[in-house]
Amino acid sequence: MENSKRSASKATRIARFVRYTAWFACAALLVFCLGSLQTFATGLNRVSRELVLDTAPQASLVFDRNGRVVFSFASEDRTNVTLEHISPAMVSAVVAAEDRYFFKHAGLDVFGLARAAWVDLRAGAAKQGGSTITQQLVRIVALTRDRTVERKMRRSL
Repeated sequence: MENSKRSASKATRIARFVRYTAWFACAALLVFCLGSLQTFATGLNRVSRELVLDTAPQASLVFDRNGRVVFSFASEDRTNVTLEHISPAMVSAVVAAEDRYFFKHAGLDVFGLARAAWVDLRAGAAKQGGSTITQQLVRIVALTRDRTVERKMRRSL
């Protein structure tokens, strides 16, 4: 009888230890996640202050006296237009090719990232990307081209 009480007491202590350890691990993980989020948010704040979206060079247009374009010159022949001046078929084509769920997510496609991670893990190499159009824009405009986990996290934020 005394042995069964000791074993029950020992089992209770082990269960209590496991429970406290699990709570401590959860608390430590929460603190780590919040600290990481704070670090990335601080960096993102700095990036957003320095962000200039419209940096692409445009073509210089020369008009005649009637307002018609005579010619244009530039290192890159580019003219900015508003979204209203882009054909809906062009918008649909870009969305279909780059990010078919563009209008269904808020800039981060969790399922696309999970799919790409699964394909990459099975292949043992980077075979597929899960970036959205929004993430690609952030990468091109605000971040470096190097392929690091930190840059991918910043792009996701």
